[in-house]
Amino acid sequence: MSYDNLKAGNNVIFNVKTTVIKSSFYGVTVEAIATASIAQKIKDVKSLHLQVKPYISGLPNNYDDYSYVIVRMPNGDTEVIGLPWIVETSIQISSKRNYQLILDDIEPEQIEIIRNTLVNRGVKIRSFTEYH
Repeated sequence: MSYDNLKAGNNVIFNVKTTVIKSSFYGVTVEAIATASIAQKIKDVKSLHLQVKPYISGLPNNYDDYSYVIVRMPNGDTEVIGLPWIVETSIQISSKRNYQLILDDIEPEQIEIIRNTLVNRGVKIRSFTEYH
């Protein structure tokens, strides 16, 4: 459980120290560890630094005084997170596997609730099919 787990290609889970950005990351794939200048080309980390700074004690004054992790979210989006924003002890390698889930007798209005709950927990849905 350390920054050592944030290696390109690793599928990880971690929490961040503030809710200014998403507070938990589940099943994200590490794309790279980058300098501030590279991270800034992907996301406005200078502005993000200013937003999170009041909530993270000991954070350097300048956004370019630390490195960033670039991750691919389960939905394919890219996020950039400053390493000091991450709760280091929360970093875990994810041991994801594929599962098929078959649910019987589900009301139509429950489908979006189920789908949204899974997606919000970082589950990538490959197929969502109604069977008769």
